[in-house]
Amino acid sequence: MHHEDTDFQGGDAPSPQDPNAVEWAARQHFVDGLLRASKTSADANERSIEAIFARLDEKRAMPLSWARPQRRPHRFPLVLAASLLAGLLLWPVMLPSSLPEAHASVQRAAEVLGECVDRRFAVELEDLAGAGESSKQELMLTMRPGRKFLMSGALEIGPLRFSSMQFGCDGQNCWFDALRTDGDAVRREGPLDEAPSLLRGIGNAIDLGFLDMHGFVSKLPENFQLKTVGRSKDQGGNALVHVQATGGPERAGFHLRRAEIVLAEASGMIVRVEIVADDGLGNVQRIRFVDKGTHPVYSTVYQKPW
Repeated sequence: MHHEDTDFQGGDAPSPQDPNAVEWAARQHFVDGLLRASKTSADANERSIEAIFARLDEKRAMPLSWARPQRRPHRFPLVLAASLLAGLLLWPVMLPSSLPEAHASVQRAAEVLGECVDRRFAVELEDLAGAGESSKQELMLTMRPGRKFLMSGALEIGPLRFSSMQFGCDGQNCWFDALRTDGDAVRREGPLDEAPSLLRGIGNAIDLGFLDMHGFVSKLPENFQLKTVGRSKDQGGNALVHVQATGGPERAGFHLRRAEIVLAEASGMIVRVEIVADDGLGNVQRIRFVDKGTHPVYSTVYQKPW
């Protein structure tokens, strides 16, 4: 009758209490692995078994300590600790840095715009007529804190076409001086507070509040919902922060639907402002301001030329 616990030479397995039990078990695993790796043909198996028995005869002459597998230090805790340490060191590199808080970024930009210098912005007006159709106009804005601004360039407002136009404010009074393509001159002036009605039909091409860039940006935190939506880099590799403004008070004239303010993260200066607004007449416009740097001018440029 075949015994369940026999070795590969037909001998009975030693009892667990036998000092040779460990050697016997190691020998059985060793032989089993060699048999599994041998070829499947009968001749090959016979040659392999003979070689295995010869190898076993050699191992019997070895000390018991050679047959036992050497215990190695348990490396798992060390590997885990090293992985955790590497993760902690790489944490700031792997995770994107947190975005600046929107209100703080806009308030800083307002402080920069509040510096008593003249700044210039390229202004692009675009009527969004739907169905993919749009018309663009390019103007130039020069501004100084204290509600002083001068916008100049050619302008089209519905059927009105001005070959040249200047629209300015000295902080107290605003004025409009333009030459139509048919040769007629158009001039208007009045207190800044009365400008919306004074310039109706002309001034509704762009809201006066947007031309006072310092005042507009200063009021963003209290009048609109602000959210930092991303970060990018300019052509020089400088970090830019993108802040989105939505909501705002309902009022006559332009109603801001949304705006994106792009600021230089290092200096706080506004690089670009893009506004989508309803002009109060059922038209939707996109107005884009692009910073062109400081541009010193005499304060007289903000005063009416006549």
